[in-house]
Amino acid sequence: ISALHWACEKGQFEIAQMLLSHGAESNKLNGAMLTPLDLVLQPDKKGLTPLQRMSKKTQTQLIEILKEKDGKTSKELANKVLKN
Repeated sequence: ISALHWACEKGQFEIAQMLLSHGAESNKLNGAMLTPLDLVLQPDKKGLTPLQRMSKKTQTQLIEILKEKDGKTSKELANKVLKN
């Protein structure tokens, strides 16, 4: 798990923002083949939904900064590869 994956899963917007501004990869896959954006959108391993782990505002901010850095879900990445 990367620091960006951790920050996104925990709803730590400021940390994610800092990591992205210092070159963290927005589409890096973790061991479960998930991107940071997946972790913002999906329940975690304990079954907690994103809105149980963070506020809607934080979730929206994380989605926006990841997408600004061309962040995609693992499904979007797979579809992109299949099209090429």
